[in-house]
Amino acid sequence: MSLVEIGILLLVAAICGGIGQSLVGYTAGGCLASIVVGIIGA
Repeated sequence: MSLVEIGILLLVAAICGGIGQSLVGYTAGGCLASIVVGIIGA
C-alpha cells in the first residue's frame, strides 16, 4: 500500500466519520476523532 493510498483511505475515513458524527450529534474530538470513527465504521 503506497502513501497516496493511505492518504486517500484517511480522507475517506474522515468524511465517513464526520457524517457519522453529524448524524448522532457527537461533536467532541475534532478531525482525529472523525478519522477514528470512520475507520472503526468501515
